Amino acid sequence: MRVLRVIARLNMGGPALHVAYLTDGLKKRGYETTLVAGSLARGEDSMAFVADARGVSVIRIDELGREISPLRDLVATFRLARLIRRERPQILHTHTAKAGTVGRVAALLAGSRRPPIVVHTFHGHVLRGYFGPLRSLFFRLLERWLAAQTTALIAVSPQVRDDLVALGIAPRERFAVIRLGIELDERVAPDQNGRVESRRYLGIPDGRFAVGWIGRMTAVKRTDDVLVAFKSLRESGVDATLCMVGDGPDRAGLEQRAHDLGIVRD
Repeated sequence: MRVLRVIARLNMGGPALHVAYLTDGLKKRGYETTLVAGSLARGEDSMAFVADARGVSVIRIDELGREISPLRDLVATFRLARLIRRERPQILHTHTAKAGTVGRVAALLAGSRRPPIVVHTFHGHVLRGYFGPLRSLFFRLLERWLAAQTTALIAVSPQVRDDLVALGIAPRERFAVIRLGIELDERVAPDQNGRVESRRYLGIPDGRFAVGWIGRMTAVKRTDDVLVAFKSLRESGVDATLCMVGDGPDRAGLEQRAHDLGIVRD
């Protein structure tokens, strides 16, 4: 069974980890798996080292990327369609919005060699509150059309699924919810000593309520909501510390917002 997996870019974040683990895991189970990825946006850090560490080779389509560019997106679509015709996978599995669009259109362009099974995973969405009204409407209509061309739709959480159903992308029964499978052994302290040491390192007293947030600091993650919610928690009388771990294009603005809300520790 041949699987062609496509993601727009292997940048810092859950999707890049996810596709590396999936590709490696299926390979160990006897599947012929190929991972296709595009190029990083300016200022983004790469997580390709995760795939490299697992011996996952990556086919690069440089024209495939985060930003919307009609010419580059068209070139990426035709290059991917040519790859599909050459590799003839039984399953095409796309991840994230850009790869989902380019990949599923490329499958249609592959003609008689279109993969019999086309799967798309929504790791989130930018269909509400991200673009202006007209562009948001266009992308919603596009996603509805693409959903009709897709064998299986996957959402990484019930909330993502419910949002997509409410937006009319597809009926609820068309979605399967499959949470991200991330290896945690190397990321989570296995015993109580690790917790104590982490609190000591961060200067958090043992009896204080600790709130942790880990992610990419960008608007789509709604990081401002985290700060506002934490401010409300403190104002309700809870002795708490918020620890945000990550980086991203909105980090400087997020730090300033925390200062403005008066929740930064001196």
